[in-house]
Amino acid sequence: MDDRCGMGSEEDGVDEGEAWVRATTVAQVRSRGAVQTQIDGREVVLVLAPDGSVACLDARCYHHGGELAPGKVKHVGGRACIVCPWHKYPITLDTGEGLYTALDGVVKSKGVMQRVHPVRVTDNGHIWVRLAVGGPRIESDTYADPQPEPDADGVVVLPNGARVIYPQPRS
Repeated sequence: MDDRCGMGSEEDGVDEGEAWVRATTVAQVRSRGAVQTQIDGREVVLVLAPDGSVACLDARCYHHGGELAPGKVKHVGGRACIVCPWHKYPITLDTGEGLYTALDGVVKSKGVMQRVHPVRVTDNGHIWVRLAVGGPRIESDTYADPQPEPDADGVVVLPNGARVIYPQPRS
């Protein structure tokens, strides 16, 4: 069975021609808490939110590329988040905002840092995802996109502007 469909009509609330891909099932997400998979070459993670809904985000944390699948889902500042297991950065499931607790104890947003992808759940429990890769780059794209090749001097400029120098073999 082909796991791709051009779902779309006014009834579904999806524009014609949008490509939805069947990613997993609700049963798998419930039993594992999170399912990491690849859609069109992009690693994503599907997680069960505290309200029972399913969210889909880029699989690697915007901060340093840690895998989010083992992270805990919890409320932070009244918002459902997945917490990166590497550095404990909370990321909202609905918008991909990075949250932090300010010195005054108030939870604040850093803005959208993690790409969130639309999810549809069918009556038979299949979860369909449409990659949301248009629009401006955001931090999680750094770890979701294939890394650029080094130039002749061994320098790679990452999308966030960081320059990485790879040692060149001696001839």
